Amino acid sequence: MFFYSSTPPDGYCGDPPNNLYCTSCHTGAPLNPGNGSVYISNLPPFFVPSDSYDLNIVVKGVDYKRFGFEMIIKDTINNVLGVISPLNLNTTVSPNGYAKHLNAPFSNDSFIFQVRWKPPNNYFSKAFIYLVGNVANGNSLNDGDSIYSISYVLNPQSSNFESNELKIFKIENGFIIEAQKINFIKVEFYSINGNYKRIFEGYINGRKVFKINEKGFIKIKGQNINKTLKFY
Repeated sequence: MFFYSSTPPDGYCGDPPNNLYCTSCHTGAPLNPGNGSVYISNLPPFFVPSDSYDLNIVVKGVDYKRFGFEMIIKDTINNVLGVISPLNLNTTVSPNGYAKHLNAPFSNDSFIFQVRWKPPNNYFSKAFIYLVGNVANGNSLNDGDSIYSISYVLNPQSSNFESNELKIFKIENGFIIEAQKINFIKVEFYSINGNYKRIFEGYINGRKVFKINEKGFIKIKGQNINKTLKFY
């Protein structure tokens, strides 16, 4: 970790076409050994091209002292997708679009890096997230560290939904579903901390108002609908 403790080089989070990982420099353990992990704790189930998303990148390692990461989001032809911005002091973004640690922080067993991702307004295909985490023993050498990798695929969701049978639109602190005929609907809530709860499951015929008092994502499912709304 000492060699790239300030910030790692681009292209080592497992993304194509080179598919390289930080294990190229950090030795002593295979990719994804035990007692550690890397993941995004509040990843939405879908993304809306016109919205932006604050992502919590969690790097964990039992009995480790220093933490780093690298991440990039690409489109279906391996171009950088959208814009990532840092949200905390230990995070930066390179000119090539790689989010990564800045001055790898010392912590006990885990650290959370935070970034904001803004997808393009006119992109309606899959988004591919490539992420690695580095948990280091803090000996200022490149041995004895562990590298963890994970990838995600996100599908887009249109920001508006309207059909002859069903209309959904956001209001202040909530949203409204209007059904022209009886529709069976499930409404699920995912908080920004990753918590889940189902807030409605049943038939709607007419107008129903839902109030949302927490930050997170609403997922609406039905026979002819699968939509996500963001509440930040």
